[in-house]
Amino acid sequence: MCSNNSGCGTNEDLIPEEEKLEIKADKLCPRCNTNNGEVVLRLKDIYCKACLLQYLNHKFRAALGKSKMMRPQDKVLVAFSGSHSSMALLHLLQEGMQLSSHKRILFSVCAIYIDDGSISQVSISERKANNAQIATAMKYFDSYFTCLEQALEPDNMKLYTDVAELPLEQFAKDSEINKMFQTVTTLSSRQYLLQTLRQNLLLQAAKKLNCTKIFTAETQTDLATKIIANISLGKGAHVPLDVGFSDDRTGDIITLRPLRDFSSKEVIYYNIFNDLSPVHVPSLATLADPLASLQKAAESFVTDLQTNFPSTVSTVFRTADKLSLDLTSMNVNNTCLLCKAPLDTRADLASSSMGATRFSRYVSNATREQLSHVIISSESPDHASKVTTDVNQTVGSQDIPEKSVNGSEDIPNQIVNGMQYTPNEKVSRTEDNEGPDNLQRSLCYACQYVVKDMVCIDYK
Repeated sequence: MCSNNSGCGTNEDLIPEEEKLEIKADKLCPRCNTNNGEVVLRLKDIYCKACLLQYLNHKFRAALGKSKMMRPQDKVLVAFSGSHSSMALLHLLQEGMQLSSHKRILFSVCAIYIDDGSISQVSISERKANNAQIATAMKYFDSYFTCLEQALEPDNMKLYTDVAELPLEQFAKDSEINKMFQTVTTLSSRQYLLQTLRQNLLLQAAKKLNCTKIFTAETQTDLATKIIANISLGKGAHVPLDVGFSDDRTGDIITLRPLRDFSSKEVIYYNIFNDLSPVHVPSLATLADPLASLQKAAESFVTDLQTNFPSTVSTVFRTADKLSLDLTSMNVNNTCLLCKAPLDTRADLASSSMGATRFSRYVSNATREQLSHVIISSESPDHASKVTTDVNQTVGSQDIPEKSVNGSEDIPNQIVNGMQYTPNEKVSRTEDNEGPDNLQRSLCYACQYVVKDMVCIDYK
């Protein structure tokens, strides 16, 4: 129980809600002092329609200009989903191409839509109706269509220019990707797996179309939610790649997020003022409980706070935006097989939590006889660090040294994370070089838990 008199447990410590500003009928826009205000952003900033559209167009073009990453010869692939943000992104690009010569967008643009209705259990008729609306929204650009099932066939990936050509009947409920998603036990892992497969499919499509950049329509609100969700999923080491303006994890193709400074409210009003109607495509988490997954819980947390405290999203977003990759704690020479990010599972560091976790798992699974050959090392930490062997290799990929036939020791004692293994007898391994454990060693920390959430999977 708190013993001080600071008002702990009372309403005195709560941050007061900011006073909401209501627009009066005769309230002029403070930017032009001509038109009546129509929109209030951040509870206090008043805009008329013309000023808001000008402000959002300038913000979009400034994001691309400040990055200095776009070249006239670039070919950009826009990931389109039918959402409010993707509708706004396509319209902003369309408007930018119609401006005067010295301000016009010069790089070429094409758009792609990925149909993932099979894993969301959407009927064929509903998917066709949604796809027709999607095709109408993308008609001003070179449009391509594909299905999520193509992510499992990177070498034989097919892109369709006509949405009617999508083989929706071919991917029935018993398709390979449906079987894979059915083995995942939690909605959090299913959403993460869907996000990763869509990202990989976009990279495959960009290579096939010779695109150098990919545009995604993630807003500041989306990224703030993603930050909290990814940290909860164990993806914190890759936050700079997942939410930064640019994501160059593959090296040859760069993913850009030009709407990362837009709030969801700004995007919605942009669409309203331009008469743009989003296409509501059901997803895995549609109508799910707010606590059904970590992603849904993070989204509910951010949006609820943002309602009364408009600096919530900005605080989360700007704080994470200052982070950078810690390459010293990563294996930059190897990337995750699933998300393509650098592996964050180095266990050879002196204070590696991954190494401690693996060693704890080994000790938990070992028998009493096996543990009798593991004793606490009496060597100093400095000496131990010189002869430390990667616990992943010692326990997972090679045998503990054993005595030779004549009784002499072939290899001196090894010290792993401060523990000494005596070579009196071979200690059986708890991991094999083939199967799920071998696959997990090629995955990052977060992707490993997706595999662990699977009930069964064929690794052959």
